[in-house]
Amino acid sequence: MENENNEFNSFTKYGPLFATILIVVSMHIWICSNDPIRFLHGLVTPSIIIPMLLYMLIALIFGYCIGIIPTFITQQIFYKLIKNNLAEQTQGQVLYKGFLAGMIWSPLVLFSIFDEKWLMITAFFVFVVVIPSAMLCAYIEWRKSRNFQLSKLKNEDKRLK
Repeated sequence: MENENNEFNSFTKYGPLFATILIVVSMHIWICSNDPIRFLHGLVTPSIIIPMLLYMLIALIFGYCIGIIPTFITQQIFYKLIKNNLAEQTQGQVLYKGFLAGMIWSPLVLFSIFDEKWLMITAFFVFVVVIPSAMLCAYIEWRKSRNFQLSKLKNEDKRLK
């Protein structure tokens, strides 16, 4: 498959982005969960929203730098599960294999089982950040592959006419 050899596919392009956004949004929800009015007030106050956007930009840069290696590993595992027939898979199969590719990070939770503080952090990381990001990237890869296959078929039909 042409996308497997491309090192910058959806996993490495968007995976760190999705993961960082999930982390930032979930932390923001956690911080403002006791006072939802404070959250809504922060969305319309320029003195709060401008620094928040700046911090989000810094978090995205930092998250991309840290997340590129894990997303590359997850991408390789995903392509081993797909076995070069991505466009022929159904949406459910692709999401399931994206889930399995994300689950490769679940042993981190088992390694942290002896310390409650680390258990919660790694469980959050794996089940709230990594698995949804892997599934979303798998879906994007599947859509790109399907669109590529459809455009290839249309070009063949045009050549035959």
